[in-house]
Amino acid sequence: MLRFNYIASRIVIGMMASSALCTASYAQGPEDSAAAGENSDSRRLDTVTVTALKRETTLQNTAEAITVLSDAVQPDKGNNGLDDLRSLVPNLNFASTSNTSQLYIRGVGNTFLNAGGDPGVALYQDNAYISDQTTSNVNFFDVDRIEVLRGPQGALYGRNSTGGAISIMSALPTSEFEGKVTGVLGDYGRRELDGYLSGPLGFAATEARLSYQIKQRDGFIDNRLSGQAGAPDDLNDWNSWALRFQTLTHLPGDGTFRFLVSKYDQDDNGDALGVTSTPGVEYAVETLFGAVPTDDPFSVEANVGKNEVNVTTVNAEWRQPIGDTDLTVTGNYRESEQFFQNDCDGTEVDNCRYVRENSSEDYYLDAHLAGPGDSRLRWLVGATALQFEIDQLNDVIFPFPLSYLDPTAPSTIPFDMRVFSGGNVEVESYAVYADLHLQFTDIWALTGQIRYQETEKVADELLRIDAFATDVPSFPNSLKNSRTPFKIGIEGQLNSDLLIYANYSTAFKDGAINLGALQLAPVEPETVENYEAGFKSAWLDGSVQVNGAVFFNSYENLQISQLTGTVITLANVPESEINGAEIEILAMPVDGLRLNASIGYLDAQLNDFSNSRILPGLVGGSVEDLAGNRLPYVAEWSGIFGGEYTFQPVSGYDASLSANYAYHSRIYFNEYNDNYNSQPAVGVLDLSASFGPDSGNWETFVYVKNATDETVRTGSTIYSGLIGAARAVSYAPPRHFGIGATLSF
Repeated sequence: MLRFNYIASRIVIGMMASSALCTASYAQGPEDSAAAGENSDSRRLDTVTVTALKRETTLQNTAEAITVLSDAVQPDKGNNGLDDLRSLVPNLNFASTSNTSQLYIRGVGNTFLNAGGDPGVALYQDNAYISDQTTSNVNFFDVDRIEVLRGPQGALYGRNSTGGAISIMSALPTSEFEGKVTGVLGDYGRRELDGYLSGPLGFAATEARLSYQIKQRDGFIDNRLSGQAGAPDDLNDWNSWALRFQTLTHLPGDGTFRFLVSKYDQDDNGDALGVTSTPGVEYAVETLFGAVPTDDPFSVEANVGKNEVNVTTVNAEWRQPIGDTDLTVTGNYRESEQFFQNDCDGTEVDNCRYVRENSSEDYYLDAHLAGPGDSRLRWLVGATALQFEIDQLNDVIFPFPLSYLDPTAPSTIPFDMRVFSGGNVEVESYAVYADLHLQFTDIWALTGQIRYQETEKVADELLRIDAFATDVPSFPNSLKNSRTPFKIGIEGQLNSDLLIYANYSTAFKDGAINLGALQLAPVEPETVENYEAGFKSAWLDGSVQVNGAVFFNSYENLQISQLTGTVITLANVPESEINGAEIEILAMPVDGLRLNASIGYLDAQLNDFSNSRILPGLVGGSVEDLAGNRLPYVAEWSGIFGGEYTFQPVSGYDASLSANYAYHSRIYFNEYNDNYNSQPAVGVLDLSASFGPDSGNWETFVYVKNATDETVRTGSTIYSGLIGAARAVSYAPPRHFGIGATLSF
């Protein structure tokens, strides 16, 4: 560890020195400078505006590790969901198990899938927090940009941002009439249509924007039981539509009021969970019926499959200058529902079914006042209120061998088991926060953030297991947390092309109620201390940007889950640490060629934790000391390498060719670090091309995702020991393509 810390620090110091030397070495006289300007203006990288600090700043002058995506999330490249971020952002991973989204940034996320817990990465849509993980992975459409903040963000973003925060911003209405229509066809019966109409309404100084999306795709995982009553033809299909309407009204005194309402509906067969058994342990359905699941990752035997998602959002934002300050007030209401059903034995025998019903209501309000952005003391103060309620019911049917309970009984006699679990949880959270930036010299500035937050969770749990005469229709549970996360730092704008910074920050994730498990003591809050140093630099007259950071994180009470017996056990890891480094490079070496590269390294390990493995029956195996093991869902090394070349094959027409390669080293899916329950090192290559007039009024394109057809596991769920040593594995799509066209007017 000391050796890594030394090497990482030397890398960053060396890169900062190189940046400074390179900037100095290209100082030129007037004639040389003018000549260089003629050659380099077209290659100067664009200035990117971000709102990560709840005020507008530029990316290269913001002392945070941030990745901003705009063109990268367009349909012409086939990127339109949270799962695509793992191929675009360093040290980010996405998993989806049991149709629940799991985001990880710098090794921090959430392995807990039940309601009552929280993610480790805060997700925001149009400046409003999204609490329900079962309905968060809806498609991107008509998005202006996505900002990914890496590292703890507890002071500004509050609870549940121990790993970072992701902010998705919808495109705004425009002052002039315009529109776009994009259609895509592809393999697996792919049919997609999206676009928008935007412009002034002609009254009340108001502009409007109507955005829409229709997406249909057959499943890329075949069902061998297709044709049987109730069995789906395939799984991992997609059938959804979305509609969003916005207005933007210009108020007296340069104020604005934005109103947004959206509706999302999805109705398909859901994701397949490829069931596999643990090596050396006989699968329960094999013991009972001699049935075994197929070992083909893109073929299953599923008696049932269903996924329904409905999301309604109403969002409003008022921005108003008051003297030399700016007031922003954001309010949001979000209602979501999900019904998910899958076959959890993976064989022709209808031996195991899992059903989850989930509904939630979110109310969110944030107000903050920002001081002048050009003064030596920049300040911002704000307050946030959040209230949400989630109802969840899990229903699992899974007969298992009677010999699990009575070793003298024949192993082929089934013992019928059915478990209902879940309940209702209500969450209320309130916070006040402040951000300060003191420019005490022309170069150096001190920064500070602080937040006081209180959260209360009240749950009414239920658990019913008829076979064991257990029926608890109402079990009250509650917890209350209060924390004061903060950040202090120093930054230096050494010249217009080089920013360095260092900070110390803290963050926390609320305690969790393991809904439906009837755990008497709620799980303790998760806390982190983070030390970080980084730099942002521009070279060669702004045609190259190099940004980097090293960080050292100490975690207490990291929340981790494990299925034992009939329910999920939720526990705290007393001590763990995540140390790492990352570097991002963006360059335009010649006209029309844009290159990007990023490398991430994470040393994420458990320092103090023991747990018992799941084995068939009610009792786990011997307790194992897991100190030194890697955290789940964390790649030690990751790299993203991409490029896009734009040229004119004929006068008046532009063509582009692009490629993106994303590499992740081995990722373990639980804390035991078993190779059989992991994704080995893999790289995924995406390709795309486009052609159209330089006026931009139309464009044709083609993309190929996963061009080399790699088999990629994205996660696994370990089932109860009563189902044997079974795991449900989720897979990323195999190679697929789309051909489309866009018409702008």
